[in-house]
Amino acid sequence: MTTAVQAVNLVKAYPVGHELVRAVDDVTLEVFPGEMVAIVGKRVSGKSSLLHILGCLLRPDSGEIRIDGIDVAQADDMTMLDVRLEKVGFML
Repeated sequence: MTTAVQAVNLVKAYPVGHELVRAVDDVTLEVFPGEMVAIVGKRVSGKSSLLHILGCLLRPDSGEIRIDGIDVAQADDMTMLDVRLEKVGFML
């Protein structure tokens, strides 16, 4: 079965003072069509940053992410917009 979302070694870091804090640190995951996934964790553990990356709202600093085979980590802004409109949805 082909994956709907495939993320490999995702990293996203933010400057905090004089340090660089990794909100998303080497995350790898696969989500298959029809599968529901919950992302849980402690407060300030990078859940929102990961969701923003998976939802094509934020680019990772490094790593790969494919949504229905489209490499969105390297995609241009219009491709990211198309993927958001056609492929991604959130339930809160």
